[in-house]
Parts: sequence; C-alpha cells; structure tokens
Amino acid sequence: MKYVLDANVALKWVLQKATRQRRLESPGPLVPRAVALSSAFRVGVYDCLYIVLAESEGSELLTADTKLVNSLGARFPFILPPASVP
Repeated sequence: MKYVLDANVALKWVLQKATRQRRLESPGPLVPRAVALSSAFRVGVYDCLYIVLAESEGSELLTADTKLVNSLGARFPFILPPASVP
C-alpha cells in the first residue's frame, strides 16, 4: 500500500531521521532539495539524495536503475546508465 505525504511533512520526517545519525552533523541543503525533487518528480527521497549529492559535487551518477535514468536523465544529464561507461 502506498501513502502520499505532504512534502513538508516528509521533509520534517527525513530531517528528524537524518539528524539522529551520529555521523551526520547537519544535512545542510541536500535534504530539502532531495525532498523537493522527490515531490516534484514522484521519485523516492533516497534516490533523490544521490541525485542532489552528485549535482552538488558536479559529478556523474552512475546507476543501473533504468527507471531513474529514463524518468530524470533528460532533466539531469549527469545521471548515467552503466552502458555509458567505456
């Protein structure tokens, strides 16, 4: 069963969970951006965290998740399938 959460409720929940991790002092701007992308594109927050991290680092995101590549690859050209690696 799928549940639909308000983006603000989801952001609050993710921030609460993230700050409980001892290694994570502050999630900074990554979590709010990931929640916003998740809400806008109907993609899981977990996937969006990787997208936002790659975006912020200016690096490529190599993923075997063809659904993610197909749905967001045009918007985020740094999301690449394994076949793109020589």
